[in-house]
Amino acid sequence: MNISRQISGGSTLRFPSINAGSYSAGLPRAGAGRESRQAEQAQVFIGAPVQTSKGEDVAWVNDLVIDFAKDQVVYSVLSDVGGMQGKMVAVPFSELSKKGDMFTLHATREKLEEAPAFTWNDTTDLRYAESIYRYYGVQPYWEEK
Repeated sequence: MNISRQISGGSTLRFPSINAGSYSAGLPRAGAGRESRQAEQAQVFIGAPVQTSKGEDVAWVNDLVIDFAKDQVVYSVLSDVGGMQGKMVAVPFSELSKKGDMFTLHATREKLEEAPAFTWNDTTDLRYAESIYRYYGVQPYWEEK
């Protein structure tokens, strides 16, 4: 089931139940002449542990918020941040890299722990997404030229 909502700025954010499979829309076919991108099943992300570059366990991936209109992951939702059960924050997907079965956060533990809290009502709020990108010092993909 996909839930979608029009947000300010003209984009539509869709928050799918993505645990069931993979997302491959927009990926080029072999020989299509476009730069290839790595594809992963969503189940690889959901539940995966997140560490800092120093190897500190800081959270786990709860979900992904996807902008299907732009073929982009808006952000990752991380849970149990800093060992606080139930605390969730959003992190731009570009702030994570995959290493084996875990993800490395490109920010400090302190930065993550001080991040604005995430609620499920935030998934369709463009202002919230913008504030998260700015908090991490990342230019929002929808503003790139």
